[in-house]
Amino acid sequence: MIPDSLEFSTAGGWVSTRASGMKKNVYGNIEDMLINVKIVTPKGTFTKNHNCPRVSSGPDINQIILGSEGNFGIITEVVLRVRPLPEVRIYDSIIFPNFDYGL
Repeated sequence: MIPDSLEFSTAGGWVSTRASGMKKNVYGNIEDMLINVKIVTPKGTFTKNHNCPRVSSGPDINQIILGSEGNFGIITEVVLRVRPLPEVRIYDSIIFPNFDYGL
């Protein structure tokens, strides 16, 4: 998930808008990476008590907060699943003698 507006956005903004980026087919959407979220509301701070991807009891706070666009509170902290970088990246190119031949 790498949004087009990476230099102008935040992880909290990605969660609050349920963002999807150019590389979603590789990394998934923000809901695929979100493990935990902490929000501040007028009544206090709310977060899950554990940092694991999935819990099978009760409503999932992550799913409630995802896409809420700040209606339930301000997102102050997120825990995201990260993936290791590949060991090698290979970039190739093909050179054609002229435009018509390449077309």
